[in-house]
Amino acid sequence: MAITTKEVVEEIKEVELDVLEREEGSVIVKVDGWRMRVYFDGDKDSIPAKILVKYTGDIENAHTVKFEKLK
Repeated sequence: MAITTKEVVEEIKEVELDVLEREEGSVIVKVDGWRMRVYFDGDKDSIPAKILVKYTGDIENAHTVKFEKLK
């Protein structure tokens, strides 16, 4: 009997979110009522008030969202 595996590839989506707080190396955004951290490289003062983030999961369900690191 052969064992087969199924690889699931999630679609990467983009959304613009308001930045609530800036920290060294991350910003805080709000998704579905939850405060979530998005990581980045660079100076925290260079982050605008709204950021375009890439993520996988469902933006309507914060428990499924995984952000990609900002560049």
